[in-house]
Amino acid sequence: MLRSAALLCLLLPLLVGPSCRRDEPPAPPSASPTVHKVAARALQEEGADFCEENAYTHCARLCAMGPRPSGSRGFAQQTDYLRRTLEAYGWTCAEDAWQQGKLPMRNLFAAYGTPPLAWKEGRCRVLLSCHVDTKSGIPGFIGADDGASAAAVLLELARVLPRLGYAPGEVVLVFFDGEESIAPRMTEEDGLYGSKRLAAQLEEQLPTDSPQLVQINLDMVGGRNNPIAIPIWDTSETMYTHYLMARDAAGLPEDLFSTHPGGYLDDHRPLLDAGVADTLNLIGSFTDSSWWHTAADDFTRISPRSLDRCGRLTLHLLRRLLPTQ
Repeated sequence: MLRSAALLCLLLPLLVGPSCRRDEPPAPPSASPTVHKVAARALQEEGADFCEENAYTHCARLCAMGPRPSGSRGFAQQTDYLRRTLEAYGWTCAEDAWQQGKLPMRNLFAAYGTPPLAWKEGRCRVLLSCHVDTKSGIPGFIGADDGASAAAVLLELARVLPRLGYAPGEVVLVFFDGEESIAPRMTEEDGLYGSKRLAAQLEEQLPTDSPQLVQINLDMVGGRNNPIAIPIWDTSETMYTHYLMARDAAGLPEDLFSTHPGGYLDDHRPLLDAGVADTLNLIGSFTDSSWWHTAADDFTRISPRSLDRCGRLTLHLLRRLLPTQ
């Protein structure tokens, strides 16, 4: 992702609420608890509330696979874990595979109660997305926050959402491949391959009379005390209002949720360019950090409470976008 030029920064008053939570503990040393100990925990299966410990465990299991760049053995292992977990929660999965030059890539889709490519039939109202590839060429980089954290939140949401009464196919989960550029730095031409592919498919295949799609994209949402800053240039007035109202409903702390006074190259941008006007990029601050795209983005960065906050915020957004009976 690249930061674009900035406008005046708008700081948003924001939010904190209950659910499966506790006070933020100090950062654990790298070996205590180890990623493998956390990965060995059993998942909570019952309850309709977002559970931070489930998301934390999913994140640990993904990190334990090591680097997961496009086309790698780690990426294939990760895809298998995503599919098995989603199917255990009752979701149906489908993959869209293609070749990006010499590099194989694949997006993973999941839907509940309907074939996962429901957006082709106009039934999908919300695309809930993240990227799952890690940046290649960085020794020791496992992408705990930049990759695994958002996928972990989506997996826990996949457990919760069927309990909330949404119509089949209204929410489609998308796990993008190819967000990271092949070259060291992302450009308009290099990177976002998975979301660019979906954007092109939407333009070609989405029925003209289908309801307006909304995309909520999550990226780097699990960092300890790392603020979320939505890109104001890329956010419609409608989605900005939903964001503010969802923050208030979730009661999240204002110092950890704000706006970035510009735009980002991230997986919301291709869909925005393709005419999906209402996108929201829930992204952690990263460009002024010392950990981004380094081996320091390891499991010690991840906070269960940060995962919980993002999960609950997303649920409140969905309640606003898709009111149920």
